Amino acid sequence: MATQTVVFPDDHAEMRRAWSHCLRAGCAGEGSLPVRNAEGGYRWFHSRVEPLRASGTLLYRIGVTLDIKDRKQAEFYLAEGQRPAHMGSWAFDAAGFDYWSPELFRIHGLNPNGKAPTVQEYMNLVHPEDRGFVGQAIQKVFADHRGFDFTKRIVRPDGTIRSKRCVGVPATQGETFLGFVGTGMDVTEQEQLTKERQRREAYLAKAQRLSHTGTFGWNVSTDEHFWSEETFRIFEFAPSSKVSLQMILVRIHPEDMPSVKMAITAATRGERIDLEYRLLMSDGRIKYLHVVGEAERRETGGLEVIGAVMDVTARKLTEVELRRSKAHLADAQRLSRTGSVGMDGTTKRIFWSEEAARIYGYPPGAEPTPELILQRVHPDDVDLLKNVLERAAQGGSDFDFEHRLLMPEGSIKHIHNLSHYLRDKACNEEVVGAIMDVTERKLAEEAIRRSEACLAEAQRLSHTGSFGWKVSGGEIFWSDESFRIFQCDPDTKPTLEFALTRVHPKDRELVQQQIERASRDGKAFDFENRLQMPDGSMSHVRVTAHPSRDGAGNLEFVGAVTDVSDHRHAEAMIRGRQSELQQILDLAPQHIGVFGPDGSPLYANRATLEYLGVGIDRWRDETARYSLVHPDDRERFLGERKRRFLEGAPHEFEVRLLGHDGKFRWFLFRLNPLKDERGQITRWYSTGIDIEERKQAEDTLRHENVALREEIDRASMFEEIIGASPALQTVLSRISKVAPSDSTVLITGETGTGKELVARAIHRRSNRASRAFVSVNCAAVPRDLIASELFGHEKGAFTGATQQRLGRFELASGGTIFLDEVGELPAETQLPSYAFCRNTNSNVSAVLVESVSTSGLSQPPIGTSKPLSALDLSGVICFTACMFSRLRFLLSENELRISPCWSNTLSIATPERRVRT
Repeated sequence: MATQTVVFPDDHAEMRRAWSHCLRAGCAGEGSLPVRNAEGGYRWFHSRVEPLRASGTLLYRIGVTLDIKDRKQAEFYLAEGQRPAHMGSWAFDAAGFDYWSPELFRIHGLNPNGKAPTVQEYMNLVHPEDRGFVGQAIQKVFADHRGFDFTKRIVRPDGTIRSKRCVGVPATQGETFLGFVGTGMDVTEQEQLTKERQRREAYLAKAQRLSHTGTFGWNVSTDEHFWSEETFRIFEFAPSSKVSLQMILVRIHPEDMPSVKMAITAATRGERIDLEYRLLMSDGRIKYLHVVGEAERRETGGLEVIGAVMDVTARKLTEVELRRSKAHLADAQRLSRTGSVGMDGTTKRIFWSEEAARIYGYPPGAEPTPELILQRVHPDDVDLLKNVLERAAQGGSDFDFEHRLLMPEGSIKHIHNLSHYLRDKACNEEVVGAIMDVTERKLAEEAIRRSEACLAEAQRLSHTGSFGWKVSGGEIFWSDESFRIFQCDPDTKPTLEFALTRVHPKDRELVQQQIERASRDGKAFDFENRLQMPDGSMSHVRVTAHPSRDGAGNLEFVGAVTDVSDHRHAEAMIRGRQSELQQILDLAPQHIGVFGPDGSPLYANRATLEYLGVGIDRWRDETARYSLVHPDDRERFLGERKRRFLEGAPHEFEVRLLGHDGKFRWFLFRLNPLKDERGQITRWYSTGIDIEERKQAEDTLRHENVALREEIDRASMFEEIIGASPALQTVLSRISKVAPSDSTVLITGETGTGKELVARAIHRRSNRASRAFVSVNCAAVPRDLIASELFGHEKGAFTGATQQRLGRFELASGGTIFLDEVGELPAETQLPSYAFCRNTNSNVSAVLVESVSTSGLSQPPIGTSKPLSALDLSGVICFTACMFSRLRFLLSENELRISPCWSNTLSIATPERRVRT
């Protein structure tokens, strides 16, 4: 064909096959091929051909060709990006996998040019112990159409076991569910590191239990003592005892009392303590203790001593042991050098202990600064430490990292830094931590890592043997380790019959079936069985293999046999410990629950299920579980629960739950998250306490308080005014009458008779109670600023007016303004006020004047940028003595007369103090 001359030579056969199939079957066809252009280069094109028929007769074929170079290039970049990250992508529906990226094939140890596996082929790649939960997970995600994220183990064809994390999300088209797409990541190294960390943590916990060391804290100013359980055991005090300094001194041996008191005095001065002394117990026994402590000054100024007390009685039994122990302790103190560091969250001041200064090569007492610290930091680690100091100054971060110091003489130190962000009840913030000189440990760790790598490789090889099996001729090839696992001489010729003689009789039928199926189907196999040796011993082995074809097309298997006896014993032990932990939780009286990161229920103890009267399956059902919440609490509970889970912080809430007896009871639930090393929440742990009796007591007390307050209000209270005299009752009556109206009110009376309380009472009982009550002391405002204060100003109205400011009158629009000492207003400020009062469109009540010692005045807002009619100042409460002569009041025979424009003003006079009660 002519088109073959422009098609890439390697694709000629595929093109001919596809075209022949279309001609022979009369069907549509499509494919992607690189095609040569005029310049001799190749570009990728995708072609599709459709037959055109009329009455069943093929007339001709039509087709379309698309340039897909960009798509091919994108696929190449995606594959190259996934390869170094050990991450592949996939597409999956109920029928199986539609797509696997090349990197996903590599992760599974398969040929990247292969076809995406079926569901069964994929399950064969999963570790046998994980197939159950993987199968359940697949069924669940297809039932729920929700995303998923889980980690499982896979077995490569060469027998290598890898840990793989799968993350998937549903793919939809409109409302139609199509399947899932996601990624698969090889996380084997991360899983191995996690197991190693857990093993070391277990060793550390056991060492602490066996070291007979207790911790203590002592607040010097309050004499409060905080002891660990081991400290109580050492001093032989009951854990419930309230410890005091006097109690401790009673236990001190009389000969050691001077040195102990000297140490206490040193601690009160903020000095470090490190001493040994004896305890004289009540039965005459003597204990030897070693106490070390550091004094720390808290933000409040109080001094606190924190330290450890070690029971070294056994070490004191002989002089030889004593001398050796002293030497060891001295060496440990000299070599373990650990200093404390911190940063004040407010001042950003750095502080450190003397030991920290010595670690950095500075004399004790040197004031630490960022510049001083960075002078000693290795040049390659300067940026790291700068970033840490900046983040510490911002607050809110914990640190755990290592860096190097370059000392003046050229030596290098390795420093391990630990710090924690703290905030006390007074919101004082600080970052506190410790620095440890781990130079020798780093060198030892490097040697240990090399040894562990060699040991790990040796262990892997010493427990796994390889084999080959040619199915047609029955030939079997074993490695030396395979001979050792089967406990036979390396000169023995391995055969299937010989291998079956080593198989445990109860597993022999299973092994024979696996062999027959493999030889018949030619598929990979992976199974476990037991071996029974001639000496009667038994071991567990795992056999994995994948098929291949030799040059002649003969089927053969290459695989591995692994001795997994230790794993089986460890799993049995773990199951036993899990059963024991389950019993402990079921015996706890509190309601205990475990939830997933998203709040999905996982576990509830027996106390929870027995109270609710439900099984674990019904408790896990959200609809059934939420139905047990009181209807009045349900909406608040669900909303609060969702918000708190999103925040990811510890929290608590109260809710009523329906018990098996049909009654609701109040419970206090506290939830705390468990986070992994990356800060991601892995579990939520919940404890519930029955607080029904407390809630009933609170309700009773609340009802009694309400009744008592109502009784007090009926007897002698009117808003904030208390009294029952006839004169005061007259004032209260006028307040009740005038409050609903919008009339201007004049309140007069002597100083200290409660004119402001009367004004507030009128405001609170008026229709303006929801609006502002603005109070202005005219005497306290400078004369030059009173106009700006009352009437506001525009930006640039005068020097210093950098922005627009609303006046007090405008702020009181629709509400109430209270002007005190209005007689102090200058005349130029009162003139516009008088003009405003004359304006009948201002909607402001008039002003009455009473000649009394203390008074106030209502004034209209002037000098504002808004028109006066735009402000609603009806019902403004006014206090005044005079408005000077500009208020148009007429004076006749030493009596004040009111101008007709003030005729609608209402007046209230507060009673004199001598007649108030």
